[in-house]
Amino acid sequence: MSASTTVTEPTELGPCPSCGGTSGVRQVTGTSPSVRAWSCAARRTDWAIAVVNLRPFLDHLTATVELAAARSVLRQVIALADEAPALSDDQVRARLVDLARTVWPGCRRG
Repeated sequence: MSASTTVTEPTELGPCPSCGGTSGVRQVTGTSPSVRAWSCAARRTDWAIAVVNLRPFLDHLTATVELAAARSVLRQVIALADEAPALSDDQVRARLVDLARTVWPGCRRG
């Protein structure tokens, strides 16, 4: 939509952002409940406005980041298990403490 076009109601038929006309503009039906779409017959263009609710997106993003972090730590644990026979007890302990710090940043080396 152009900068001068304002739609105050989701069903309001504003001018086409391409040609500026309103006579061939119609609302598109069958879209998602959170999407309002219009079409211009004169220019054969479509445009839409989506109602965004950030909470579910942020929840998904947080879960994805946490899952990625967990996978990373698990890969490191598996790698350590593979390398452990060739390491001394002190080296294994040090690596385990480093992994614990990744999960719990306040963990102290003991």
